[in-house]
Amino acid sequence: MRTNRKWQQDKQHRKVCQHFRGTVQATAYTGKTASLFNGLTIHSLFRWSHYEHKSTLTQMTPDSKKVTYFRVAHEGIDLFIIEEALVIPPAYFALIDEMMTAAFNPTHKKNAVDELPPFGGKKMLFLGDQAQIPPIGGPAVYDDGRTACESVKTK
Repeated sequence: MRTNRKWQQDKQHRKVCQHFRGTVQATAYTGKTASLFNGLTIHSLFRWSHYEHKSTLTQMTPDSKKVTYFRVAHEGIDLFIIEEALVIPPAYFALIDEMMTAAFNPTHKKNAVDELPPFGGKKMLFLGDQAQIPPIGGPAVYDDGRTACESVKTK
């Protein structure tokens, strides 16, 4: 059963996506959450297999078929919203950055402070609930390597 708070969040996501239609791309790690705002899962958005983050064969070159498809499909997007960001394994963030840099900043142009902008220079909004379960198949982004018992003892 969904709580009133979760229902309100889902309603807000739908409003944001409808208001900014065509300039915002929302995605989520699970299909259930993505379906709440008619979005794609992160795997569908980036055209990944469920084991992509473990593959050493993944080639993110600007002229690859996968990157070209992503660039053409999302060139008008100003903001990417990623829901459930705290349950996404950290390796996926590196893949997202690599894919978006290959798609939107293929020449690795640096910004005003002489740094390579993350995520190809696109705006990103990461949403999540720290009370949710940790990611499947990997540590959480916020995981410091200690067990819950160890964390309590040190406080």
